[in-house]
Amino acid sequence: MSLSPTELHLHCQEIIKLSQRKKGIIILCEGNINEIKGRVERYRRLEIFPDANFYKACIPIWWTEKRPTFVPCGDRKDVIDTYFSLVDAANNSDIPSGIDKNKFFAIIDLDLQPHAFSNYVVTDTEALYSLYYQNGKFQPIGINQHSIFITGLIYKEAYFLVPDLQPLFDHHFTVFYNDQPLNLDGLYQIMAQALSDDNNLCTHFPRACGRLNHLATLDFTNVATLQESWLQTFLSANEPEKSQLIYALLTIHQVKDYWKAFTPKDTIPEARFKEQLTLAIGGFYSRQPLDSEHHLPCFFKTLSTHTL
Repeated sequence: MSLSPTELHLHCQEIIKLSQRKKGIIILCEGNINEIKGRVERYRRLEIFPDANFYKACIPIWWTEKRPTFVPCGDRKDVIDTYFSLVDAANNSDIPSGIDKNKFFAIIDLDLQPHAFSNYVVTDTEALYSLYYQNGKFQPIGINQHSIFITGLIYKEAYFLVPDLQPLFDHHFTVFYNDQPLNLDGLYQIMAQALSDDNNLCTHFPRACGRLNHLATLDFTNVATLQESWLQTFLSANEPEKSQLIYALLTIHQVKDYWKAFTPKDTIPEARFKEQLTLAIGGFYSRQPLDSEHHLPCFFKTLSTHTL
């Protein structure tokens, strides 16, 4: 449920106060804020909540001063509404001059359902995606000109399933899926076999095809042919081709149910397990080298050139 106008106003006022206390930038993100509505004291502890805790864990280890502060704002619409409300407030002559709109950024999930922008440099979230990514690769652009960043994979949770995380699941967190140790290659095939049952994909299939049309081996006649061609190609692909196919899958297919089905080897509370695993995955991204092609490290690298 989106923030009401009153809730949005109060939310923005607290973020403005937060930005005045912080030396670094403020990055708005998605995440349930029901626990902080009407509780001003919680705004000092916002980064303990998902999704802010994950993105905070992803901040590169080399970024040691004026580190970004992440603020959960609700769903994708709430994040966008909050960002533009803060910019409007900063542009308002009645607002104290200490508020700098250039301190505010946002990161939102791609999804398959577009969200239209009003009075912004791009028309909607799909156009924003096309601006940041080409053939699935992140394109460095002027982040200050486009202060809303969008994930290159369908949801934040898709970044929990990239192939490079297999060693983490093998050696640091023994993760189970369907009562078996998690094997990502096997999971990708399970995911591909479920494409025809993905209602969101079926509804927005032309948009999904537009994201993947650089992959000549895939058949975009319909969802069934895409599913079959993906599976056939994956089984005979070399490693670079496999990587492209995996990222294509994570760009169009819902992933949250797979993440929810991850279970620990040990008998620890599931919520605690997911929190620890989320932060460990964030730590993986934080340690990537400067020339990493992973989307999130690329985002931070690009952002840092305009803020440090």
